[in-house]
Amino acid sequence: MRLRIIKTKFAYVVFFLALLPSWSFAGSVYDSLNGTVTIDNIRVNETRYIDVVLTPASIISIGTSGPFEQRVNTNLPASYNTVTGHLKLVNLSFEGTNYPEVIITIADVISFDSIEFVGIFSDFSDRVAIEPTYFAANDVPESRIISILDWVKRVSDDWFKKDSKYWKYFNPIDIWIVGADYDAAVPLNSKSCKRFRDAYPKRYLSDGCNVDKNPNGGLTLTPFENFITGGGSINTSRHRDGVHNLNLGGLYPLNGKGIAHEMFHIYQISHFETTINNKWTQQLGLSLDKFGTNDHETIQNILGGKETEGISDWQLKYGKGVFEQDGSWWMEGGAEYMGYLWYSKQSESIVLAKSDEERDDYFKYQLERVFDAAVIEFQKTGLKVHELTYGHGSLGYDIGFLFVAYLVREVGLDFFLNGFFNEIGELGFDETFLKNFGKTYQQFALEFDALLKKPKAEVISAMLPTSG
Repeated sequence: MRLRIIKTKFAYVVFFLALLPSWSFAGSVYDSLNGTVTIDNIRVNETRYIDVVLTPASIISIGTSGPFEQRVNTNLPASYNTVTGHLKLVNLSFEGTNYPEVIITIADVISFDSIEFVGIFSDFSDRVAIEPTYFAANDVPESRIISILDWVKRVSDDWFKKDSKYWKYFNPIDIWIVGADYDAAVPLNSKSCKRFRDAYPKRYLSDGCNVDKNPNGGLTLTPFENFITGGGSINTSRHRDGVHNLNLGGLYPLNGKGIAHEMFHIYQISHFETTINNKWTQQLGLSLDKFGTNDHETIQNILGGKETEGISDWQLKYGKGVFEQDGSWWMEGGAEYMGYLWYSKQSESIVLAKSDEERDDYFKYQLERVFDAAVIEFQKTGLKVHELTYGHGSLGYDIGFLFVAYLVREVGLDFFLNGFFNEIGELGFDETFLKNFGKTYQQFALEFDALLKKPKAEVISAMLPTSG
């Protein structure tokens, strides 16, 4: 069966490919004996063709070559331009050298395994599932990539629902996976810049890799070599940049809890999207229309509990900029809570448990572990939970986790997971918190402080999820 939509005939066929004994692309392999290329998947407009076997005709262009060890592995599909008849392959590897962005023409399409609908709309509203694109340093084992994608899919299937009014904001997701080798991580920077330039111009215009702003080029906001001994982060958002970038470092623990933590950040940020000239932003003199200003990030920080001040305080201090307070308690505490809660319901939390206590009740075990490790240190600071920032290290994560556990036990998971986040973008942080939880975060913080002074068993009991 022939794939006629991408079939292209030429009067003159260049047989250059036949001279090469072996070609391999990212998901593509050239068979020199048969003169065919097998490609994992090709995107043609809104359709994806799986396991395509074709006969190449000519080479249009090849990107700048580099050592095979510096290749960036990816599941980004080959793309076919129906106007020019050009097929763009991501990588070509030959005799220890990698050739990126190889563009060829097609003499004939021999077969394909299946066809899938991908989607037409640029806002991703017609997607049927969350399908992240990954980019991995060449030293990252395939097993690690597969495991990460599996965890991402499992979390996405549970949290990101097609019938949600926020569905189109959960996409797109790019996963950048770093290994342990410095030299292998560096090429991810230029690949990221190119990805921004080609697919997400909003981010490209604001990042250091925009040569108009940074003549030297290069990714400057978060260089990937910094992640070889690091963990994970969501360092962009669709709200601000057009894409959710999930960066996973070489030492990031490969377990469901960690992936769920990062994916919940995407859940949180995606619910900020309804912030379009609302009453609370107008009162602050903030607008999403002011591209090139700090307003996008400022709004995101307010909604994320990083700036816990009322509107009157903001009016007095207007112009102070973003990350003045840089709180970690709400976004990180919420992600820790949902990460532990989600993973506690997975079979791995039992199978991979390291102790009987962890195996018997994973979530309770984590509450007790964090309580022992963080509460005394927190009480020594004299701070309230909402005053914890990233400058306090893991304290904001741990105490934030305990606080959200207490809050959810008091108000119910649905008010936290749906009620609060479904209204946060429209009402702002303070009003949404009060409306859904019945008290201000300051009042809950005082109650939380009082609870932590009680015996450990009583504290843990007040934080355990209800049977529902």
